[in-house]
Amino acid sequence: MRILSIVECLTLGGTERVCQNNAIGFHRLGRASAVLCLYQSGPRVEILRHQGVEVFVGGNHPAKVLAAIDAAAAWAPDVLLMHREGTADAKSDAVIDRLHQARGHMIPAVEVNHFARADRSRGRRNFLAHIHLSKWCLWKWQGWSRGLKPSPLGVLIPHMVDNATFRRCSDDDRLAFRRAHGVPDDAFLFGRIGQRSSPKWSELLFDAFERVAAVRQHAWLMLVGLPPELRSCLASLPEPIRRRIIEVPLLAGDELLCQAYSSMDCFAHAAAIGESFGMVLCEAMLCETPIVTMSTLLRDNSQVEVVGHQRGGLVCAGKGDFTEAMLAMCDDPLAARAMGRRGRDWVASEYAADVIVPRNLRLLELAARSRDVDTLRRALQTDPQFITEVSADDIHRLAATTSGRHALLDRLLLPMAQHPGIYATIRSLKRRVLRLR
Repeated sequence: MRILSIVECLTLGGTERVCQNNAIGFHRLGRASAVLCLYQSGPRVEILRHQGVEVFVGGNHPAKVLAAIDAAAAWAPDVLLMHREGTADAKSDAVIDRLHQARGHMIPAVEVNHFARADRSRGRRNFLAHIHLSKWCLWKWQGWSRGLKPSPLGVLIPHMVDNATFRRCSDDDRLAFRRAHGVPDDAFLFGRIGQRSSPKWSELLFDAFERVAAVRQHAWLMLVGLPPELRSCLASLPEPIRRRIIEVPLLAGDELLCQAYSSMDCFAHAAAIGESFGMVLCEAMLCETPIVTMSTLLRDNSQVEVVGHQRGGLVCAGKGDFTEAMLAMCDDPLAARAMGRRGRDWVASEYAADVIVPRNLRLLELAARSRDVDTLRRALQTDPQFITEVSADDIHRLAATTSGRHALLDRLLLPMAQHPGIYATIRSLKRRVLRLR
């Protein structure tokens, strides 16, 4: 079977890493694997080619994009795996249409829906199945897709995480990294690594650290990738607190990332929009760093599954719970280290390449042989490794497994977060706002 993965860019983003890892995984399992990179090239192109994966690269001109699509079509793929946000996207529809025309027939296609968004356009029919990264994502998407005919098929397959790349550094390397950035050897170091995008952060982190640092003089905080918009939060803290906050420039290369994760005693994670998966959480846990994370009930909330309360760290329902969890980590470093080790074991067992890549491959094989969505749905429902439905009870159990309890209003609004009409209204308002900017 010949598998063509499709992605917009091959820069250093998380979506691009997932595309790269899976394409290489398919090749290692003996399948012909290629990647169609539509627009921006990047360092992952050479990584893929070095591993034996063919890459077709477009560019910033329509003629270059069309040439790359036609070259990929000539490679004669049997099945397509497209990485996208999930919303209606005329560009991705045009890419698949061009591939169909070039091949002279329909090519079975599966979508990796990276942000659990629902496509209610006709373009959704290009895909036999829509991969979602967590129970929370699949549950929301089920609601947002309700009423569509034919009923689209969602399936839960988490991201694959590279266990070989991310690991805990030696104590010597860990101390060297801390000393290089001015962190005392005896400090309890909280840390946060994130994209330079303010929705991926939260002011809660600064409020909670201020409270913790005021009563724990050995508490420090390291920030990697702090967005410029949040510098005012940093500047507003009392000067004695600011002295214990270290800013580190964005780190280039996985080895430096490993050193940064390993140098932390606890990864303090709060994101205004939550996580559709949380690759950064998995990377931290593979470095045996325990997590304190905030549950975001009405937004993306995969962090409650990926971390797991009292498994890879502490999952918090309220702002006060977040502060208390940071204090608990600070006061019991042995318990924190134990959670770090459990988190490593969880990620290594649940999200390893030898678990996730064969599952993706099995789905693509079934898709390539299926006549339509219903045929594929029946095949998946009889295969125990696939989850295609998530119940409200599943979600309520996940939401309840936290430190503290979510606000009553959030609990009352949770069913509405899955309503297709409310979803459509919010998406329409967002599009209008973007047009006005």
